[in-house]
Amino acid sequence: MDSLKAHPAEKKVLGTLMQSPGLLAQVAVTQDDFVDSRHRAIFKEMKEREANGQECDAVSMCDTLMNRDSEVGGVVYLSTLIDHAGISATLDSEVRQIRERKDAIELSHKLKVLGSQLTKSQSSAFQASGELLGLARTIRDHGSKSLGDSLYALDDMFDAEADGTRQVYMKTGISDWDNNSNFQGISTEGITLILGASGMGKTTFLNRLCLGLLSQGRSVYLHGSETSVQRRLRDLTMAHSGTNSREWATLTRGLSELKEMGEWDIAVANEIEMIRQRLRESQDWLSTKNLVVTGSGYCVEQVVATATNLHQRGKLDCVIVDYLQDIGDSTGAGVRVGDRVSQVSHKSNSLKEMSAQLQIACIVGAQVSGEKDGPGSNPKPQLWQTMWSASAHQDCEEAYALYVDDYYATRFPDWVPKGRPGTMEIIARKRRTGKLSTLEVPFIGELKWCGGPLADRPANLDIPRIGAGQ
Repeated sequence: MDSLKAHPAEKKVLGTLMQSPGLLAQVAVTQDDFVDSRHRAIFKEMKEREANGQECDAVSMCDTLMNRDSEVGGVVYLSTLIDHAGISATLDSEVRQIRERKDAIELSHKLKVLGSQLTKSQSSAFQASGELLGLARTIRDHGSKSLGDSLYALDDMFDAEADGTRQVYMKTGISDWDNNSNFQGISTEGITLILGASGMGKTTFLNRLCLGLLSQGRSVYLHGSETSVQRRLRDLTMAHSGTNSREWATLTRGLSELKEMGEWDIAVANEIEMIRQRLRESQDWLSTKNLVVTGSGYCVEQVVATATNLHQRGKLDCVIVDYLQDIGDSTGAGVRVGDRVSQVSHKSNSLKEMSAQLQIACIVGAQVSGEKDGPGSNPKPQLWQTMWSASAHQDCEEAYALYVDDYYATRFPDWVPKGRPGTMEIIARKRRTGKLSTLEVPFIGELKWCGGPLADRPANLDIPRIGAGQ
């Protein structure tokens, strides 16, 4: 059992409580839940000091226990616990880990004793089965809260919403979206599913959401399953600066070819330098934001682990995944490699659990099937068209389908328009509350941009405002 003692969850709980002693009255853990005897002694002292109205911070605890080295591991060990301090939002999760681990250790010990008794014929199979049933009844479900605990947490949530410290919907930085009474913003909890056909603008839209959230001061983790980190940052920089990436490639290649021939075009060189300056400004803007980007190759467990680490450090408000079906396959128990339906369901469920545990927004792009067969009579994506998934639309809190009529108008000569040119339709397909509706925002394909300007976009860009909510 000694190898199990120094569990990080025990250290983190004690460190967090010494950093924020006010949480002692709220934390649902007792000294008997700690496996490490040092931690039991430290927690017992903290509770006694709290009951007597004394300070329980790290300095006070070190002063109090400085002569009890053998019991608490010494002042040096005690002072290092503060380095493991987490944040209050994850305290319940860490307490649950402590209590579940204590139950697991005790159950393992009892099973070993029972197995030894059976081996030595000190107990019959019938007696052993009865003891096993008794053991099963003693195991607690630490993941479930009592009705009182749940109502207490709900009361805190309503208070936070009433005083403005918590929002049901957070602003996206897309003014038409944020100011529309049916949309208001992105749900701060659960998965928001963004559906779209290949090439319809999912990545453009998700990048736009990322930039908009960053402009609102949010901390964002963006995982791009199709691209490298460098490519994603390039796309974000190009979009923020209002640069046409194809035009940039044409200009820079043209100037390079002229240089090879010993020639020079001052007008082209000046235009390139002007664009380059805008790109520098956008790079500088991004460098000041709380943004973490990961690229292709990650499985969903790695995405969840990255998000959890960021959240524990207090540096995460929202996770954006582009896109669901392209996240790397998992190899864990119960998930078959090559089974696309099983894999996508596993990815969706893992992201849903992550969002619930961390209590953060998770925006997930998802491919819809059928676009290779042509647009059909109704090309606007439906929930049931989510590729390789029968559960993603059930896992999400809200779902929006993207539709850009220009996508089909430029590909099919006989296309009969079903939407306005230069617009992206954001169609609400699922909401827990409120009516389903459609929002139209500006869409500029060559600039990889949608949704009107950011407040700090380059002033030379003239992006029209549509703002037509239906």
